[in-house]
Amino acid sequence: MASGASPASNEVPLLLRLAAWLTRPGAYAFAAVVTTVALLLRLWLASYLGPPYLLFYPAIVLATIAGGFGPSVLAIALSTAYSALLILPAERGAQPASLRELTSLAAFAGVSASLSYLADRFRQNQARLHLLEVERARVAADVRFGQLADAAPVLVWMSGLDMGCVWFNRTWLEFTGRTLAQELGDGWAAGVHPDDLPTCLATYRDAFQRRRPFTMDYRLRRHDGEFRWVYDSGTPRTDEQGAFAGYIGSCVDVTARRRAEERLRLNQRRLDLAVRAGQIGLWDLDLVRDEAWRTPLHDQIFGYPGLQPTWGVQEAVRHVVPEDRPIFSGAFDEALATGHFHYELRIDPAGGARRWIAADGEVIRAGDGTPIRMMGTVVDVTARKATEAALKEAEARASRAERLAAVTTLVRGMSHEVNNPLASVVSNLGFARACNRGVQETSGRHVALLNPDAVCRPGALADL
Repeated sequence: MASGASPASNEVPLLLRLAAWLTRPGAYAFAAVVTTVALLLRLWLASYLGPPYLLFYPAIVLATIAGGFGPSVLAIALSTAYSALLILPAERGAQPASLRELTSLAAFAGVSASLSYLADRFRQNQARLHLLEVERARVAADVRFGQLADAAPVLVWMSGLDMGCVWFNRTWLEFTGRTLAQELGDGWAAGVHPDDLPTCLATYRDAFQRRRPFTMDYRLRRHDGEFRWVYDSGTPRTDEQGAFAGYIGSCVDVTARRRAEERLRLNQRRLDLAVRAGQIGLWDLDLVRDEAWRTPLHDQIFGYPGLQPTWGVQEAVRHVVPEDRPIFSGAFDEALATGHFHYELRIDPAGGARRWIAADGEVIRAGDGTPIRMMGTVVDVTARKATEAALKEAEARASRAERLAAVTTLVRGMSHEVNNPLASVVSNLGFARACNRGVQETSGRHVALLNPDAVCRPGALADL
């Protein structure tokens, strides 16, 4: 795994880095430069140096290590030419070249070739050693990366230049219950939910072609057959030379998060329905900045067709009926002290008739107990207040009716108590009258017998 190379792989010997920096034409130029420098030093230090070829040997070795066989041949040829044409003639003067000089030149060329061969072998051995060190470091890094990836609680994967996956960590294989051979290439796609597979592949291919990181959610089949939601994050990876080598990514099981989000969305829908059905406005006041978040219904209760740009305590107080503003300030102060907020008061909404509202809420405090937020609800209770007033009026009327009924009952009772004696009196009076007539008739007959003249006189019995 190229991405796990050890820092030791970058510790390249100086001469090898020099050779890597030089292009092939640059290597030949370097050989010519170092040989020319050796010539200039030899001419400058001629009185201090004995053998004429002494400074050319280091130049040939440097040219060989830096460029290899070709530049070393150029360095040997230039050194021999410089010696034959400039150094030796200057030392022998007008004397012709001797067999000794020619032999010396030949010996110099042979020794230079031998040094070049040894230097080239040294360069090759250094390169091999460096490659071995890099390979060992890479293998060690791969082992460490594999151990780390296998121990990680996430699903890790890696792909190559052909977009096919070349490696999965142990956590992935344990999650899917499949072997590495089954997952390699495009085999991993067999575990993706059919409904998610087209989008999953399209996202991956698009990112691969653009060489850009990507993230996506899809359902992956677990070893027990259940499809679990995973969050997949991939990023391009490079080799030791920095060239694009494929992708590496990781997956996290987010099924619990998705279910929690779904429950949250469901609860939010229920809350929205309840708020709309109950005509409840929601608000959340930042006590530090005096800025409130509200639902549209909140501002509609205050007479606005939509949300206003800003809202705070001052905006709310401006709508409160002056006589009820002490209720608002008292409820606000009590909320800061107790943590709970409630009031019922009248407001003058924007462009509308006066109405009653009721607000409830609670205070949110910082860790040190300082109030920082206040959130709650507001409801238009005008209809309820009208109903309560109507009920009070009905109760008052009922109370009056009850009092009237009591008086009526009392009067009826008194009438009964009076009527009973009167009835006795009337009855007795009737009886007396009847008796009076009977007495008159009987007396009349007796009187007629004694005094016939008395019968014809009216009121005679009364006179008796």
